[in-house]
Amino acid sequence: MEYGFWLGDANVDMPAFFVLPYPFINKELDSTRLKPADAYFDASLSEYFLMADKVAGAPDRTIAMQEFFRSTFDILSEELSWPDCSYYFTPLDMPGQQAEK
Repeated sequence: MEYGFWLGDANVDMPAFFVLPYPFINKELDSTRLKPADAYFDASLSEYFLMADKVAGAPDRTIAMQEFFRSTFDILSEELSWPDCSYYFTPLDMPGQQAEK
């Protein structure tokens, strides 16, 4: 999967966050699990989109982006039949480091 930000082009005429699955999936993948409500899947482009203006207008922009990226990951990893992905979300636990002087 590719996650990113796009300034726009002939296909998408405004800045947007996107998620692009590999291999491309050219079928309808809209889901009630997709968040936030303004996000959508464009089957002709095989991409999920969340327009930048929708993020900017969200009550909490960070949560809106996190919901978008996490919900698309969950939908696509299931669609692509990836085995147990739960460990991807295990926080890294590193012991405190002390700088040598």
